Amino acid sequence: MSPERTRQIDVMHLAPHPEQPSTGRSLRVPPPDRFAGAGTVEVSLAQARAWTLEHNLDIRVALFDPQIAGTAVSEEEAAFEALFFVDAGASTAQPERVETFRGELVPAASLDPGVTIPLRTGGSVTVHLPAAREASGVLPGSDRYWSDIELALSLPLARGGGRWFATHRIRLAALDVQITEAQTKLRIVRSLADVDRAYWIVHATAAILEIRQQQYEQALAQVQQAEARLQAGLGPEVEVVRAEAGLSRRLAAIIDADLDARDAQRTLKRVMNRPGLEVESPVRIVAAASPEAALRTVDPASMLEAAMQHRMELLELELQVARDAVRVDAARSGRLPLVLLEYRYRIGGSGRTPGRALDDLFDRGSDGMELGLRAEIPLGNEAAESTLRRALLARLQRLATRAAREQVIRSEVLGAVDTMEASWQRILAARQNVVLEARNYQAEQGQFRLGLRTSTEVLDAETRLADARIALADALATYEIAQVDLAHATGMLLGATRVAW
Repeated sequence: MSPERTRQIDVMHLAPHPEQPSTGRSLRVPPPDRFAGAGTVEVSLAQARAWTLEHNLDIRVALFDPQIAGTAVSEEEAAFEALFFVDAGASTAQPERVETFRGELVPAASLDPGVTIPLRTGGSVTVHLPAAREASGVLPGSDRYWSDIELALSLPLARGGGRWFATHRIRLAALDVQITEAQTKLRIVRSLADVDRAYWIVHATAAILEIRQQQYEQALAQVQQAEARLQAGLGPEVEVVRAEAGLSRRLAAIIDADLDARDAQRTLKRVMNRPGLEVESPVRIVAAASPEAALRTVDPASMLEAAMQHRMELLELELQVARDAVRVDAARSGRLPLVLLEYRYRIGGSGRTPGRALDDLFDRGSDGMELGLRAEIPLGNEAAESTLRRALLARLQRLATRAAREQVIRSEVLGAVDTMEASWQRILAARQNVVLEARNYQAEQGQFRLGLRTSTEVLDAETRLADARIALADALATYEIAQVDLAHATGMLLGATRVAW
């Protein structure tokens, strides 16, 4: 890679448009539709969730984490696999087991194949077949051959001993897999909650854009009425100016609403990531589902109980507490002295040829055994004590973190319940406001035809009606999103669809 890519910042040049407008755009022409000529696709909420599970990039990335964590379990279990070894060598040193006539240095060769089997109790068993050739260096053909069978057992009795300690790294890796699965499930739940929110925002922004377009059409009709009254000599010219000023404001509102709608479309497309509906795709998504403005009964106590059971953050902390407990047990074992029980059993044979050495081994081979005990006792043991204290403190910190997390979750659940109830009250208030503002707008129009109201007053009434309709559309979408937030706060999904990954 070229160093300039990391050390130099390029400059972007924006060329002027070849057709520079000399005057402002006509108020009588609405802004161009960004989705004109492009296709539309109706998407249900269930389909949006399914596409998210299938194509969402964040979920794809998250699904690799449990598989990666699972390799650590296999790696720790591989520590108990048997090991085959071979030792071979040659030496000119005086063999200890041969007495020569003059005691001079003689050549020697050795071969020692064997198998070491780690035990899940912490020790190991080794079986090997050492063989050697030793030359006396005195007379030709006076070489001697040795062939043995040896069994060795090493078993820790204190520190590092016992199945619980020997396999604790496997348990830690298994807990890490469960922690990773909990984190992955949490990311999937968040992604599905995100697609639900994005879906209802698309529905709301589309409704608001439609209201803004209707508002523009009504303002255009007001301009035409003011011009008709002017031509008929029933109204002053200033009414036309006032109506056109109101039309200009509606034009700007359409532009803003269209920008919000396109942003919502891109967000939903990004979350779903379906082929054919990429972020840069001109296809317009139409939300097939409509908000269900129905009052839902919510019991805060049951919601809190459900959150304590289903929130993956709490499950993750529980698994981490269990992991800390394993570390504490391992640290306590580390405080013990090292006591090793070592047992060795050997059968030996020798002869002038390798064949005779083997015959001697199986016919009348001499055998013997060794039993030993080795102990190491630290005088201060400060390192092991510090390790144990650190493990205990980490566990206490995790328990305190769990209590704090539970408090945050309770606050989130209760806040979601309050938001849902407030959103329902907003729907009721917005509905009543739409009815009243519609009646007021009709009255102002009637007064304008009689010459008792100005265009400004009529457009103000129409603006209040449009704002009331927008508030109702926003309240309906907010109520649906509030239900999504409540389900997310309890660690669940809204609706009857079950999701397994």
